[in-house]
Amino acid sequence: MTNENKHTREEREAERFADAEKVTPESYDGPVFWHDGPPSTGGMGGDGFYFGVGDLRDSCAQAGVAPPVYVWTCFRDVPSTDTDWLIEDALQEHHEGARDWISAEHMEKLGAFLRQWWAESGAHTWRVDYKRAVVLTPIVTERAAR
Repeated sequence: MTNENKHTREEREAERFADAEKVTPESYDGPVFWHDGPPSTGGMGGDGFYFGVGDLRDSCAQAGVAPPVYVWTCFRDVPSTDTDWLIEDALQEHHEGARDWISAEHMEKLGAFLRQWWAESGAHTWRVDYKRAVVLTPIVTERAAR
């Protein structure tokens, strides 16, 4: 990563943090993200993701790294399927115009089925929520110090 890219990333990170809702570790129970963190000792997988603040702290201790001032919360994201692409792909070897036999109602039924199927499958991933930050180290600002 070049210094210019890192500088840009650090600026973007600072802006996100300034705008984010700040929460305490005691008030948040869920996965967290730290871009530059050590690998998760809890086996979370995925660079920078941790099962929670405890996993992050354990990982930092094992790696001999100080925990950051804050980490980002995460939200659960369930996969979805583009039904138009799915039908187009399924009908590739069929006659021209085969898609015309599938009504908007059938497409909606397929979409509803797939949303339900994904929900029941349990398949998901974690995404970074840049709107909430878990503050691990109290921050003293110049204004607060007065």
